[in-house]
Amino acid sequence: MAFTESNALEGLHVLEVSAAGNWAASLLGMLLADQGASVAKVGVHSEHAPIEDAAARARSREARSRPGIDRNKRVLEPLATAADVAQFVACADVVILSYDTGFSELDPATIRARHPSILVVTMCEFDALEKHPPDDGRCGAATGLFTDMNLYDRLFEPGKTKYSATPLPSAYAAMHAASATCLALGRRASTGRGDHIRVSLAGAFFQAQTAHLVNGFPGNKPVPAWLRWIPQLFFRDWLEQMIADKRLDWFNRTYDCADGPKKLVVICSSRKHQPAFLRVMGLWDEAVRVAGIKDSDFDRSGSLGIRQNRKLAALLVEAFTKQSSEYWVERLAPVVPATVFRTTEEWLEQPFVREMGLRADFDDPLVGAIATFGRSVTTRVGPSQGADPSFRPRTIVSAPALLLEAWNQEPGFELEGPTPGGDPGGFASGLRVLEFTTVVAAPYCGLTLAQHGAQVTRVCAPEPYHEKFIEVSVAADVQRGKENIALDLKSDAGQQRLRQLIAEADIVIRNMRPEAAKRLGVDADSVHAICPEAIYCTISAYPRTEWPGYDPLLQIGTGIVEAYAEDSRSGFRNWLGVAGSVDYGSGASGLFAISLGLLERARGQSELRVATSLAQYAQFVQPDRIVTGPGLPPIPASPMPLKQSDNGEWQYTNPDPQGGCESAPVALTTLRSLRSQATPVTDAQVGRPCPADLGVVSVIAQKQADGSTNHFPAPSHVRFDESKNPLIVAAAVLEGPE
Repeated sequence: MAFTESNALEGLHVLEVSAAGNWAASLLGMLLADQGASVAKVGVHSEHAPIEDAAARARSREARSRPGIDRNKRVLEPLATAADVAQFVACADVVILSYDTGFSELDPATIRARHPSILVVTMCEFDALEKHPPDDGRCGAATGLFTDMNLYDRLFEPGKTKYSATPLPSAYAAMHAASATCLALGRRASTGRGDHIRVSLAGAFFQAQTAHLVNGFPGNKPVPAWLRWIPQLFFRDWLEQMIADKRLDWFNRTYDCADGPKKLVVICSSRKHQPAFLRVMGLWDEAVRVAGIKDSDFDRSGSLGIRQNRKLAALLVEAFTKQSSEYWVERLAPVVPATVFRTTEEWLEQPFVREMGLRADFDDPLVGAIATFGRSVTTRVGPSQGADPSFRPRTIVSAPALLLEAWNQEPGFELEGPTPGGDPGGFASGLRVLEFTTVVAAPYCGLTLAQHGAQVTRVCAPEPYHEKFIEVSVAADVQRGKENIALDLKSDAGQQRLRQLIAEADIVIRNMRPEAAKRLGVDADSVHAICPEAIYCTISAYPRTEWPGYDPLLQIGTGIVEAYAEDSRSGFRNWLGVAGSVDYGSGASGLFAISLGLLERARGQSELRVATSLAQYAQFVQPDRIVTGPGLPPIPASPMPLKQSDNGEWQYTNPDPQGGCESAPVALTTLRSLRSQATPVTDAQVGRPCPADLGVVSVIAQKQADGSTNHFPAPSHVRFDESKNPLIVAAAVLEGPE
């Protein structure tokens, strides 16, 4: 069946209050507008005017990006008065705030009292709105962004500072806020009441730091000082290179090609990718002859011996030098995870970026033709009725009356059928989720649903095929709150049990490649043949294709590493962070896609297919760079905001306060110090909402099945006034591979 992209939020009226220098609210408004919502962006203070001038675009990254992130919105040119605001609020379904405006008409409690059906979404740095807009740097300082995202530093120089200007906290917060908004709309249809949704930028990004907190992650156990000095004194450059280009593993490393050194990156963490890698290179027969390998050598990860690895390495190194990196990546990328180091501008110019719908082109009324990123998620329903909807540039509205008139002429937002979450439980309570997932992004999507009250069952293969770190250490986080069962889907008994599970599912999540999903009977057609009402969510590396990939690969290929990661002393640019930059955000994007699907299902739609990808989120986290055009100035430089006090303490100080709202400095925090202050969780607290008095950047210590204790972020990044907060879910029950 052919499907067409839906506008799940058509008729939803959203009021976005502008705050110059802030990404979170604008990105949230963009996510909702991209899905059909009628978003009006207004300013109430001159320093936060929603229409930027040329000087602002040249000075501020956020102002420069507005042609891209304000697409599909109406932007009110004059500042709104208190009387204007009161009328806008009365017509709105959702109000987005990111700072304390001082207007009583925009006080969340006042809005809720006057308009009980409205959803108020406040985007906070930590717990509450401040007089200044949220500052990503303050949030990053409190969550280890500038100290613990680099593996070498975690091991040998803990606490060393590495500044990155990417707005990671805002991107994570916007995606979580979009999901919470859609889930709350479903509840409003059942109860008639809105809610106050408070989303913490620091808390949202802290959820993505989980892989850095769990037992088994390198750096969580302190390296003795005497041992740290050895590599620094004798072979630091060599060790940095080993970590940076993964030379310790010949299937996961950077290769020299004919067009230059360290251009091509291959990451084959799955044992299924490794023989495919050798075959697509045309080296399998030679590898059999020289290294004596056979297919059974790849039945378990890491089963090759040292001598075999050395011989394979020699074959690969020699082969790659014979052709350019672009030649090799064109050959490899459809089969195994491979890419080349690119800038963001080079990424946008790739032909496959257009083919995959990752790029949007339109004419902005102020700066002319621009290229920017496409939708972050897709929802497809019903028979195709034409081409996917195109993007509209922002519309400049000259008077408040014209904005109100436009809103009044539009149909309202309605849901016709029953929705989940009508009871006092979590927003996803009563939903049954079935997972066919591995690694990080897709399992994290299931974890967030479990935190919102869903019953999640993960089906895994009898034999793991990823490296032990992924299958055990990372899985200790992303498989929490689920029933994890192993099924042999190649057997008749496994297929019979599979059909039973699918028949009971409301949501199915998978991230395996389409050909494997079809072979095992978990593709969308097979699932919908059994259960047409199920929402089928795909989280892949790239949209509209079977290309495989991982978080670091997308960081390298989309320009994140070139733009934001610092050079090491030895000259290598490592990726920005393990899992925390793309993986967890892609999982949050999956939840947003599913929440849109739930709204469509409430309208009676069936056979819903929703999707997102690592590539889409890799673009989303760099909104300051994924906006290009001849009418835009160069990207403004980022001042160095990390300063060391007289007592040696490093602090973040806002280098560009907006509207005279100077924010107080924040001391740089290490994840190790947060881990040492963990709050124990009792058995009685598991399955219950996160306590309101637990901070948004808090670590909880949770007992494991084997009696040990592991550490996770408290699920306090999203909080509600009327609904239950996310639940503290049970620790994962997993058996580690030998």
